[in-house]
Amino acid sequence: MKKRVIAVFIIFVVIWLKLICTYSINEIFIMQYNAKKYEENFVKKLFIGNFLEPYIAHYNYGNVLYKNNNYDKAIEEYNKALKLYPKHDRECKIRINLALAMLKKIDEKDESEDNKKTTLSILNSAKEVLFEHGCANRDDNNGHNEDAEKLKKEIEEKENELLEKQETKQEDNKKEEKKEENKQNTNESEVEEKLKEIAKLNFKNTDRILHTLIY
Repeated sequence: MKKRVIAVFIIFVVIWLKLICTYSINEIFIMQYNAKKYEENFVKKLFIGNFLEPYIAHYNYGNVLYKNNNYDKAIEEYNKALKLYPKHDRECKIRINLALAMLKKIDEKDESEDNKKTTLSILNSAKEVLFEHGCANRDDNNGHNEDAEKLKKEIEEKENELLEKQETKQEDNKKEEKKEENKQNTNESEVEEKLKEIAKLNFKNTDRILHTLIY
């Protein structure tokens, strides 16, 4: 009986120490993060402190990578966090940050058609991340996370803006093509008129020659 009590006591102490350790590491991390100190080396300690909920470490590591502009790695860490079954109320936070990291990969300075297609693809993928598990709703604004819905709306506005620009450019191109076509038709008409005038002139000259020869 005594041994059992001692064993239970030891287990209790270990769990208690673990919780204190986890709390301390997370608090230090949050203090550093809020102070804009994004040290990746310290984040490694999060994996030790949060071994029972490893998604927390991956999520926080992703945030540090995001702040350091390392969006590719941040995306990897957020995806790892999602695969580790985060709590329902925290999953949307991870999805929002994942979507934001994806959006950061858009090159807004590049106005080429290829980049516009890439941008539309990224925007759509970011929306799909929010739609999964209902953080944002595909058909209305009744998703179970307000921030996810706001981000969805911003993405849709950006999509509409790009599509409108594409339509405007297509219309401008059609107008230019029509203008060129009209110009070409006008030039062809002018050439035909000139050819007719030359033909008439040639016939007149021939008449004169023939008339002279008769006399």
